[in-house]
Amino acid sequence: MAECNNFTCGDLYHCRYCWAAAAQPTIAHSLGRVPPTHLLPPAPPKSTCAYVCPQEGRVVQRCDASSAAIRNLGHLRHCTHPQNPTGVATRGINGGRHWSCVDCPHHPLSAAGNLWPDWHDPVTHPYDPSDVTRDRIRFMHDALLSIREPPVPNTAGDGIVICGEGRYWPGIYILIRMVRDQGCSLPIEVWHRPRHGAVHPDWLADLADVTFVNAEARVASHRDSRIPVGIPGVGGWEAKLYALIHSPFRRIVHLDADTYPVADVSRLLSYLDHPSGMVGWQGDSDQISWKRLGWEVPPDDVPPLLPGGMIALDKSRAWPVLWLTHWICQHSDFYFPAKLSYRQWALMGDDESMRIAAWLRRTPPYFLGSVRKILRIGYTVDLEGQPFLSHRWLAKFTPDNLLYGDTQAMRLFADCLERLTDMAPPERPAVPPMVRTAGTMANT
Repeated sequence: MAECNNFTCGDLYHCRYCWAAAAQPTIAHSLGRVPPTHLLPPAPPKSTCAYVCPQEGRVVQRCDASSAAIRNLGHLRHCTHPQNPTGVATRGINGGRHWSCVDCPHHPLSAAGNLWPDWHDPVTHPYDPSDVTRDRIRFMHDALLSIREPPVPNTAGDGIVICGEGRYWPGIYILIRMVRDQGCSLPIEVWHRPRHGAVHPDWLADLADVTFVNAEARVASHRDSRIPVGIPGVGGWEAKLYALIHSPFRRIVHLDADTYPVADVSRLLSYLDHPSGMVGWQGDSDQISWKRLGWEVPPDDVPPLLPGGMIALDKSRAWPVLWLTHWICQHSDFYFPAKLSYRQWALMGDDESMRIAAWLRRTPPYFLGSVRKILRIGYTVDLEGQPFLSHRWLAKFTPDNLLYGDTQAMRLFADCLERLTDMAPPERPAVPPMVRTAGTMANT
């Protein structure tokens, strides 16, 4: 195949470089090769490869002209569905230009009506880099200011919500074991996405009130998410807010898969009398790009960061903040798109999204203290002067990570690694009673 390697020959049928340039509207328009609304011809045969659509399981052709698009967003072309009017399926950089998987009426996630029944979303079209202009930023800014939440849903009871699967399973296993070992009997929901990795409910069959919720099945049934399913690197932060919004619990303790407690986490519920209905610890991060949100000058009354990995919520009072955070995460293709470097994001995931939402709703959370950083691991928090919980955001419990941790947590990690290796549940080692301190959490 002829390849000019400098995007100048313009032969879209034989030059993979010019075809790749034309596949990106901003480049195509600047080079004058293709009008922005032009439908591209089929890709050259050698520039595509057979690919199973992660949404439906049927074979399509995937463009290999953009490795980043393939890696981050599963950029697809040549949809084989007989009723596709264009013969093209594209997600990501061409999201609004061609037939999109999410727009396909034969797709499980097609025509995702609303994020909530009878609720109008002012932003339904996908993000397109060619539209990142001052007007586009202003449009998203105005939408953010005008969002009004739907009515508070009927919820009841208290419970713990955890999200994760795959490489996060060791952390989930340790977390749930530690929660129960500390005497907490709250029911636990584990929201997971099967196409992103496995979970092993049978490992926890000896524990009461642990429920596994298939988030992908829930989305397919209710059609209430804009986030692509099964694409590596997409949807993790968004899934956390989806779980919090849809969980039936009224009062929730949310714990990330890379946390574990050294005390009874149900104690957090006693602090939820605060008017905000949000309780946690104060973080020290500030990674908001105000200009990308439409503010020329950063405001001076924004509350500190509330790390979402360890918070307690009363949905009846925190609903306005929770819903606005969910809306931001459901539009992550604008606020923190996986295909761009985090340095180009407007917000750093769900934590900064909740911070913005709390500021816009004038509902600052209640802080129980500040996080204490631990080198190479993450940070810990105290409650009433005693060690309470560790958040290993730097050194997660994954099969390739053997850094320090609490004695009991490390024993559970060894148990989990043995199970993952042999898939034969060994006898759990007896854990002698011990007094845990901040030092043992970090240095044992």
